[in-house]
Amino acid sequence: MKKSEAPPTDSGYPTPRDDIPSTSRSGSPLDSSPDENSENKLTSTPIRGNISRSRREHFTKFQPELSIIDSTASDSITVENDSNYVLDGVKSILSASKELKKRARENVLLRDENESLRGENESLREENCSLREESRRIDMDRSMAGGNVIPVIPKLKLNDEDMDSTASSHQLKSSEKIKKELLSFIKNEDERTMIEAKMENMMISDCKPPVKVFTATATIQVDTDKIDADVQTETDDHVNVVNANLQIELDQLQSEIEVIGKKKSDLETRLFDYEQTKAKFEKDEQKLRADLEKKLKSSQEQLKRFETKIEELQARLNKKRKEFDEVEAENRRLLDDKNTHEFELDEMKVHGEHIAKQNEDLEENMKKMQMKIDELEKAIEEEKDMKQQLEKKIEEMAKNHKSLIEKLDEDVESAWRKETEALEKLELVQSENKSLQKENEYLKQAQQVLLDSELNLKSEVDVLTANFRNCETQLTQKKDQIVEEKRRGENLEAEIGQLGAQNRKLLDEKHDSNELLEELKKGKLEIDHLRQQVQHLSRESEEMVQLKNELNETVNREKLADEKLEKALKKEGELEAKLEGYIRSESAARTELERLKEDDTVLRSNLETALQAAQEKASALATIERAYDELRVEFEEFRGHANAQYESDIFVRDQQIEHLRVRLLELETYPGQTISVSRRNQEVQTEGEEPQPVVSYVQQSPEVSLVSEDLIPAHLIRLEEKIKNTVEGLKQVVQEQQVDDMSGDLQASPLHYASETFKKFAELLNSLLANSEDYESDSQKIKKLWKALNKNIVDVTTTLEERFEFVRSEMTRKNHRNEQKLRDDIEELRKDLGQERALAEQRVYIAKQFKEQYELEEREKEELREEYERLVELRNEDNAESERNERSLRERLERAEHIVQKHARDKLNRTYELEADVEELTNSLKRKEEEYRRKIAEMEEDVQVFKKEEKKKRAYERLTAEKMIKAYNIVKDRHDYLLRRNKERQKLLDDIMKAMRSKDGNQLRQITDNANKSGLLNLDDQESVSLTTERRVLSESNVNH
Repeated sequence: MKKSEAPPTDSGYPTPRDDIPSTSRSGSPLDSSPDENSENKLTSTPIRGNISRSRREHFTKFQPELSIIDSTASDSITVENDSNYVLDGVKSILSASKELKKRARENVLLRDENESLRGENESLREENCSLREESRRIDMDRSMAGGNVIPVIPKLKLNDEDMDSTASSHQLKSSEKIKKELLSFIKNEDERTMIEAKMENMMISDCKPPVKVFTATATIQVDTDKIDADVQTETDDHVNVVNANLQIELDQLQSEIEVIGKKKSDLETRLFDYEQTKAKFEKDEQKLRADLEKKLKSSQEQLKRFETKIEELQARLNKKRKEFDEVEAENRRLLDDKNTHEFELDEMKVHGEHIAKQNEDLEENMKKMQMKIDELEKAIEEEKDMKQQLEKKIEEMAKNHKSLIEKLDEDVESAWRKETEALEKLELVQSENKSLQKENEYLKQAQQVLLDSELNLKSEVDVLTANFRNCETQLTQKKDQIVEEKRRGENLEAEIGQLGAQNRKLLDEKHDSNELLEELKKGKLEIDHLRQQVQHLSRESEEMVQLKNELNETVNREKLADEKLEKALKKEGELEAKLEGYIRSESAARTELERLKEDDTVLRSNLETALQAAQEKASALATIERAYDELRVEFEEFRGHANAQYESDIFVRDQQIEHLRVRLLELETYPGQTISVSRRNQEVQTEGEEPQPVVSYVQQSPEVSLVSEDLIPAHLIRLEEKIKNTVEGLKQVVQEQQVDDMSGDLQASPLHYASETFKKFAELLNSLLANSEDYESDSQKIKKLWKALNKNIVDVTTTLEERFEFVRSEMTRKNHRNEQKLRDDIEELRKDLGQERALAEQRVYIAKQFKEQYELEEREKEELREEYERLVELRNEDNAESERNERSLRERLERAEHIVQKHARDKLNRTYELEADVEELTNSLKRKEEEYRRKIAEMEEDVQVFKKEEKKKRAYERLTAEKMIKAYNIVKDRHDYLLRRNKERQKLLDDIMKAMRSKDGNQLRQITDNANKSGLLNLDDQESVSLTTERRVLSESNVNH
């Protein structure tokens, strides 16, 4: 998997990563700062505005805006749409967080690359240290030579192969040792291979055979075979021989000068490389030290930030705990409210069941009352039937009465003047009838009182039935009272019925009498009595109609009361249902409010994390840009130094080649010296030819030359100029190669001897050029000089070897001490740079490819700039989106609060209305109960009064009944008497009729005389006494009534 790719199991949600420092994970990086890895953290920190405020204070600030929201049309937005909108907002935030997380991973990768570049710098610093050690060692080796020893210039020996092999083997051995010592400091394999390759490139020239150094002056002896001896003549002059020898020597010197120039250029390039790498390593060391100091300062600052952040997190945790405790308290309060609501609901259910049972009992009572009402209606119908029968009987009796009256009128008309007596008797009967009428009126009044009492009892029944619906216990008592009153009423009705039956018996007996006027009078009285009874029955029927109407009214009132009760119960059920609905809506609104609060906190925390991640990414990108700028500057410096070094090396090499080329042209042989030349042209020489020694002494000067001026005048001029240039170059080399000693305890460096040698050589050349006359003395000096130089070269080589051994031993001891010190320092730094060491191994490989990847990194930098711009745009879009989401959530929260408060207000208003209705119902029930109790008390008082009056009425009725019985006995006796007299009178009338039919006057007079004598036509004392007593009894009864 590539570094830039996210793992396939990544869900996009912010989860902890392994790069977060943790004490519980041993593999977690120790130097990962919180600022770098804060985008991978999970946090539920709310926005600063909500941390320092409670939930009540947070929502009270929306109260002034509720009046504005009431007038908006936002109430129509449903919670489902809001939840969908919130879900879309959360999805967009999650996608944005996922995108930011991806960018964070890319930033982490870039940060790793920067760390790898830092590791590369660290490796270069270590290489610098190693090269510095090597340079110290070389300086110490140089200082091992003696202080005043003249540098050795090797002899011009062309066949010195043994020395070449020994020098090359010694040089290879020293290079191998140097390589091993340098590689012992390097731990990384990549750095080791890279340095080995560089050392191999640098030591290529060391593997070549040593360069043969030619002296400035030499005696050349050409040992060649005699070529073409037979052809040679005496005309061959010495100049041609010298020119040939010089040409040969010139070729040899040119080849050797090329080798020397190559070695010198290699040595100078190596020295320049060492000095450049040394300077670079010193700069890198300073930079790394500054970076380490910055890192220490940053780590201390990060520790301080960590401590402050831990304190802030602890404070936030405490605040969160407080908020959690508040939420738990609120949840407990809501649970308590829920329990109380459930308990009240259970009580209401029990109360409803109790009310249902009461309704069932009331329905049963209503059924019983309906059955009683039906029975009463049946009784009323029976009474109506009896009334109709009585009316029919009365009509029949009226008809019979009319027929009787007609007959009696005919009899009266036929009875002449005796009618007057009958009229008188009739007046007496009428007076008795009046007394009977008064008695009947008294009985009617008594019956009216009984009917009133019955109506009162029925009203009491109605009141008791109405009171029964409110108070069950009182209803049972009132039922018992109603039953008792009904029984009393039934008893009274039974007594009234008995009296009516007796009256009907009396009337029947009166109707059965077929007596004369007495019986007629009695019949009239009975007729009047019947009329009174008819009137009474008509009144009673009217009263029954009124009673029935009142009963219907009471039934209607009871039905209305039942309907009101049912409506009240229904209203109570509706109110309970509404109350439950309000409770449920309130709980739903609270849950929705809690959910909106949680969504708000989640969105705010996501927004906070997104903003922090964006800020951290911006800072990371800024650091990356700074690092890239530094790397670019460093690369530009490196490239400039490299180009300058390369140009200087090329320029120096060109100058050296030019100088050597000029020097080869200027070199000429010096007479008086023997130079051995190898037999390179053996194949062109003869067998018997031997080298001929030629000794010639030629004084070298700018003006004089061995060659004639006619042949080579320009060569001598060039030679003189180039010698001057060579002298100046040697002086310059001497000035440049005088290096101060690096260690005070060692001796002077070998460069000092070389510089002294070059100085003497330059003085010698100056003297040769200045004083060309004293050539012989100069030649002797030159010989001595060469001998001294050869001796000094041998001494210098021995001393150099000794110094090299001494310096090597000293360096080994110092290396051991330095290694021990480095080990201690590494052990100390290992704790702080453990992670950087792991990254340094990767940075070595990145350093190798730095040049190739620079352009790629430039392109990536451009891409990162574009990506940064895009991230900035995304951050702005996320900020705008978060602001929109916050505004929408705020609006939703305000709408929810408005809805909750509106529901609360509606609920309060409805509860107030319900409480007012309930209070009104309770007050009305209390008033009705008090009224019913007052009526019951009044009815009880009336019942007590009625009982007392009943007792009095019963005593009076008992007396009147006894009197009526007495009067009935008297009337019966009188009736028997009148019946006998009526029979006698009837017999008298029959006799009179017979006499009148026979028209026998004497018989008629005899009959009348007998009648007068017998007293049938006159009233006797007994009849007058009975009439007066009856009138008196009736008058007394009326007066008592």
